[in-house]
Amino acid sequence: MSTQPPIPKELWDTIPPAAQAALLAVFESLHRRIEDLEREVAELKARLSQNSTNSSKPPSSDPPSVKRAPPKQPTGKKRGGQHGHEAHHRALVPPEKVSESLVLF
Repeated sequence: MSTQPPIPKELWDTIPPAAQAALLAVFESLHRRIEDLEREVAELKARLSQNSTNSSKPPSSDPPSVKRAPPKQPTGKKRGGQHGHEAHHRALVPPEKVSESLVLF
C-alpha cells in the first residue's frame, strides 16, 4: 500500500505526526486483512463451483441442479483393435544379451 492515506490531504495535514503514523499502521493492517479475506472468498467460490464433472468428487455429491450428460450411443464396433489396425509388439532382446533361457513345455 502507498503511504498516501485514504483521506483528503488538507485533513491529513491537520493531524499530528504521531497520530498519522498510528493511522497509517491501522490502514495497512486493514488493507492486508481485506486482501486475505478477498483471497479466501475467491477460494471458497472456486470450491463451491466444483462438481463431479470438473473435479474428482463422486457423482453422488452433486446437487440436484447438475444435469448429467446423456449416455453415448453405441458405435457398433467391437472392443479392442479394429480390422486394418497395425499391430504393435515388443522388440525381442538379442540372443547375446540374454543371460538365461528356459524351455517350457
